[in-house]
Amino acid sequence: MTTHRFPGLGVAPLMTYLAALGLAKVVGEQEDPAARFGWRNGVFHLETTVADVADFLVHRYVPTPVFSPWNAGSGFGAKDKTPLEYVRTLEQSTSPRLAGYRATLAAIRQVLVDRDQAGSAWGKDDQQRKERTVQELRNRLPDEALGWIDAAVLLTSQKAVFPPLLGTGGNDGRLDFSTNVHQRLTQVLPDLGAAEARSLRWARDLLHGEHAAPLVAAVAGQGDPAGAGTPGSSPFGSAEGLVNPWAFVLMVEGAMVFAGSAAKRLGEQLPQAAIPFTVESSPDGPNPGAPDEEGRAELWAPVVAEASFEEFERMVEEARVSWDGGTARTAVAMYAAIHSFGVGRGIDAFQRFGFLKRNGLAYVAVPLDLVEVRSRPEVVLAREPLRRASRFRRASGEATATTRRRFDAAATAFVRSPGPAAAVAMLSAQTRMEVAAFRSAANREALARLGGLPAGGVVLQVCDDLFRASPEARVAVGIASATAFGPGGRPVAIRDLLVAHHDDAVVDGLGVRPTVAVLADLMVWLSQHPGDDSRAARGWLPWLGHRVRVDWHDTHAWAAGLLDDDLVTEHLLAFLAADWGKADRPTPWPPAPTRHVDPTLAILQALACGRAVPGGSGDDGGGAQGLDPAWPLLLRADRVAQVHQAASRTVNRCEVTGRTSAVVPATCPDRVAPPGLGPRILAALTASASTSALLLSAPTIQTTENLEGDRP
Repeated sequence: MTTHRFPGLGVAPLMTYLAALGLAKVVGEQEDPAARFGWRNGVFHLETTVADVADFLVHRYVPTPVFSPWNAGSGFGAKDKTPLEYVRTLEQSTSPRLAGYRATLAAIRQVLVDRDQAGSAWGKDDQQRKERTVQELRNRLPDEALGWIDAAVLLTSQKAVFPPLLGTGGNDGRLDFSTNVHQRLTQVLPDLGAAEARSLRWARDLLHGEHAAPLVAAVAGQGDPAGAGTPGSSPFGSAEGLVNPWAFVLMVEGAMVFAGSAAKRLGEQLPQAAIPFTVESSPDGPNPGAPDEEGRAELWAPVVAEASFEEFERMVEEARVSWDGGTARTAVAMYAAIHSFGVGRGIDAFQRFGFLKRNGLAYVAVPLDLVEVRSRPEVVLAREPLRRASRFRRASGEATATTRRRFDAAATAFVRSPGPAAAVAMLSAQTRMEVAAFRSAANREALARLGGLPAGGVVLQVCDDLFRASPEARVAVGIASATAFGPGGRPVAIRDLLVAHHDDAVVDGLGVRPTVAVLADLMVWLSQHPGDDSRAARGWLPWLGHRVRVDWHDTHAWAAGLLDDDLVTEHLLAFLAADWGKADRPTPWPPAPTRHVDPTLAILQALACGRAVPGGSGDDGGGAQGLDPAWPLLLRADRVAQVHQAASRTVNRCEVTGRTSAVVPATCPDRVAPPGLGPRILAALTASASTSALLLSAPTIQTTENLEGDRP
């Protein structure tokens, strides 16, 4: 066994990737079935008994018959003069290497004679006759010719489908793959008159990544964008296309590995899913394209470190790429499958290619990403958002379409590289998309059943590092996990009050107006629509609970304007996209370094948390003293001093856990009540509350021990 290292056959561009597969195919099928191949650090390796691979190609390689008689310009039409010359050259050859070509040609000519004699019996229009011709060819051609047909045309029960790897049935624009293969064979096979020394030089150049022999001026096709010779490819305007003939021949051999018929069982209802490792075109990823750019599809080419050709062929036949209980059909699903071990064993990475219309009418295979197969359990967070987003394709409105596109991009970024920042971006985009769509009554009706939300517990796990570092994230998740009495007096999550679904939201402007204003307005609404709450003997308790409690230091820092409001908004939008109903309360995260205390907020929090009990004989049945329902309107109007005075009197009449009967000052210091502070204090009451801040700010407390560590 000899291990060959061929740096010229990398995983990109597509031409060299397919040429590497083509080489593994012809060596494994014709010379050494035990040969093993793969890419190591981007370099192709071939372990085989074949000592001189270039010599094998030039002198012993048997080309697979490649013909496309269903296409114009393939050598079988009345006007196909030049292509017909190459067909006749192959037909008149006496070389044993081309016996398969001659047998295939004889069968093709008989099928075409039968077609012409049958007339309309083979179909009433050109498309029907074309599909019938392909079917007859597949039934009657030698087995060795079927690989090309299956790679070029996939016949389903409804229609013919063209795998994007070979254009539209073996042609791409004006390029007919079969005719170009015939031309390249006459340039590399001595049996057809090729110069042996030059053919050997081309073979060695391809394998070793060298450029000793001049390339041929010819159409390179979509597999090699750099050699296509497009307008602007030269300082003088448009350069000629250049190609190594062996690269083109082996590229077509490699394309046959992806023959679609073997994978038809994967999905007749969506023909594209039946083409191995091929998904819908997407502009999202590390090399984003324009949203309206025309794309044929994407090929996610499997990359292995070591395999025999038989093993690799089996991987392609199985084409196992599963996500969320089905075959991956989009780029985002491919990323998720790759990072959740939803792919076949033995595949180490995928090279993502997009077939994009960037060369006139022709397409080019653009390398978009190289994705390593490794477990990233965080991608499970994307499952529910992606399910919900799929239903928004039926929603109307330009704003909905715009936010849906942003969600698609954010979701792709997350499953490609999952992490806290990407998770926040994806979930925030989900909320923005829903807010935009739910402004329309028609959309609310069309989207009546959206399915579930991602579990809050998963969000806590994925974003744990973020919560430890960001007080804005901690404040936001505390607010997002709140529940209260909603319309009709039924308990609801705060999400249902801010993000409309079945009915209008009780407060509008989420994500558009300042978040402080939105939350302050929500507190006003709640005060005016109290539910039947048996917890309060007097006043009103705004929240039934918070699944995630926030350290009071963070809340007071936000109320004082010491945190970034934009970050709080972005994180709140993200965490409103999760279901916090069953989230476990985590161990409190370290609070913000600031130790600012707002006396008014401290008093209001002590009353809002339900731990202040009216003093006296207990005639109120032991219930809590809550907030006065009039205070939210006063705070919204920025009348902080008036609320502070009333609240201090109220709390002074109560027994507060951990505190003596010392008096709380009724005067609100000017330094903590600058203009505009009222709405911020009111908004801060949407987070979880406790008596901790009051115990620190009161002049007399029961104990000072461990006060700084008194967390909710």
